[in-house]
Amino acid sequence: MSAKPFNFWPLSIAGFIGVVVLLIVWTVYFALQNPVQRDDSFLASYQEADALINTIQEEQKQFTARYQLVWQGIDSTNPSANLPQAKSHSRAQNIAASFDSLAFPEGFAFRIEPRDGAALPKVVNIEALLTRPHTKENDQILTFAPDSGLFRSQPVELPAHGRWLIQGVIHYEAKDSPDSPKTGYFRFEFFAKDGA
Repeated sequence: MSAKPFNFWPLSIAGFIGVVVLLIVWTVYFALQNPVQRDDSFLASYQEADALINTIQEEQKQFTARYQLVWQGIDSTNPSANLPQAKSHSRAQNIAASFDSLAFPEGFAFRIEPRDGAALPKVVNIEALLTRPHTKENDQILTFAPDSGLFRSQPVELPAHGRWLIQGVIHYEAKDSPDSPKTGYFRFEFFAKDGA
């Protein structure tokens, strides 16, 4: 009498179910490590951002209609600064530049350019955060100050290579708008690697 061949179907179905369970556990773990409370896209708690989202969107629409931020070459002595960078194909990423250095002795700098004949705004205050997506471990507060038509941050030394994000809030007074002060939001995403 010949032995029946071994049937692998039950094992493959059990293995598939095991993989699905592991992926569910990993998803829950990752979600718990990055709760919505830690999202500070508007440099406000998620409760504040949720309560004021209509105002935030309206102010941002007015800001982008009137002005644009033009990021500068960061360090004139650093020829490895690549601005602007080609658009990413990922919807989650909008990498604007890449750098072959982790040190920015001259800091980060941008200028505000008016659109459609708008007057330059009177900047009251700029709040900014240098962060990495999906972690708060290396967050740094950036202070932008006026510098010869630019707004420049303090010198920055990045602790690790990878994707970085500067997100901030500009409080300004529009010279041609009676309902000042206003607020605008910005994001500058870049990739830095150690060129050594």
